[in-house]
Amino acid sequence: MELTVVGFNFKTSTLQDRERWILQDSDIPNFLQCIVRLSGVEGAVYLATCNRVEIYACLKRGAHPISLIDYWKNRLSLDDKETLPAYVYKGDEAYAHLLKVAVGLDSLALGEPQVLGQVKEAYAQALELKVTGPLLNFIFQQTFRVAKQIRTEIGIGKYPVSIASIALMLAEQIFGDFTDTEALVVGLGEMGMQTADLLSKRGVGKLVVTNRTEAKAKDFASRVGAEVHPFENLQEALSRADLVITCTASPVPVLTKEMFLGNKFVMRQRPTILIDLGVPRDIEPAVSNLNGVYLYNVDDLKTIADKNLAVRQKEAKLALEKIGTVARTFEDVWGKKVEWNRRACSSAG
Repeated sequence: MELTVVGFNFKTSTLQDRERWILQDSDIPNFLQCIVRLSGVEGAVYLATCNRVEIYACLKRGAHPISLIDYWKNRLSLDDKETLPAYVYKGDEAYAHLLKVAVGLDSLALGEPQVLGQVKEAYAQALELKVTGPLLNFIFQQTFRVAKQIRTEIGIGKYPVSIASIALMLAEQIFGDFTDTEALVVGLGEMGMQTADLLSKRGVGKLVVTNRTEAKAKDFASRVGAEVHPFENLQEALSRADLVITCTASPVPVLTKEMFLGNKFVMRQRPTILIDLGVPRDIEPAVSNLNGVYLYNVDDLKTIADKNLAVRQKEAKLALEKIGTVARTFEDVWGKKVEWNRRACSSAG
């Protein structure tokens, strides 16, 4: 068996292209169960984050990864014109890629700590569905151990960087500071709460939060001194906000062009900055065509992220060297584990 990864990330594809390959949450269980029934496939994990969408699978040696891509494409009803060339890694190269993802070296925000939690969640889902198999279990458990070790020993997480912090760097370039700014945060998952917390700590003039689950919004707002706005009436909040940051898990846009065409919004004297951190996107792209509205998405943050790489390059280089060393020994370690299992089974028989 050989570890294989196929996918698309912010380095190889645009946000618009990545969106086409993202599954709705409700489709993931059946998708994974079908993947492991494909010929030559034993174990699969589906991972989707702001920066990537990928399938990790164990394939019998000689099996072609194109079967994964074809099934994925057919499942989403993508035609050939929409199909992009995915990256494909095998064996120790695939393991090195997984380690880079888990450590945060394959993220737009170099060293991003949140991605390790996202990898753990993706693996936990596959494990609960019983679609991992012994090799993937071994690989992901080793990955979590090694990723933690690298982040601790080398210090790649010493200077916390996240998509949320980069989004605020962009906002600061526009506003200067936030003392006279009314900010609206739409969606209170991990990234939304982190964004709102950072805005509060940076002295935003007024902080408004909204979430589909109002009880969660009220509980969080009480901790950061924010005002809660009903999710069902977003248009009213948009008419007042100078800065809007969205990060929901909605499969369709929650902010539409029509919401920005109301009288109260049109009469605004100040421009509105929208930063969409959702993948799939939370804000209709057509909103960017409106006067007085400036829309940015996760891929637009890359320029700012690149400017902040220098302070982390030394740690990143050391981390990559460590990953290379670990990856080169990966298949030897797995081979010994397989041989040990065979002997154990023979003795038990």
